[in-house]
Amino acid sequence: MEPGAKRLDAGGGECKGRGKSGRTSAASAAKALAAALSLAVAPLAHASPGGAHVVGGVGSVNQAGNTTNIQQSSQNLSINWQTFNIAPQETVNFLQPSATAIAVNRILGNTGTQILGRLNANGQCTS
Repeated sequence: MEPGAKRLDAGGGECKGRGKSGRTSAASAAKALAAALSLAVAPLAHASPGGAHVVGGVGSVNQAGNTTNIQQSSQNLSINWQTFNIAPQETVNFLQPSATAIAVNRILGNTGTQILGRLNANGQCTS
């Protein structure tokens, strides 16, 4: 370290001295990261896919409690979603006419998708 230079910890504060302070700031950074990640997952308490709009093919979306069913009536289905998250206690079922049926899902929202629960399909699903 250059003479007169200051070390900063993860929170932007100055670290005094040498030795263990580096480990302390790393531990603080790890705790801050763990807290931030827990907040990021917290909103998924009930986060079923939402804002569905069928834009191709024939199908419907029904939600009841923690279960979302997508009933696909045509061989190919295309759905635009505002969000597509599945919380740990939730289930999404794609009920398709055959094993060769295809459902294309486009998620329009600007947040990442988290699938922590169950996603079932008897055909093919893509996004």
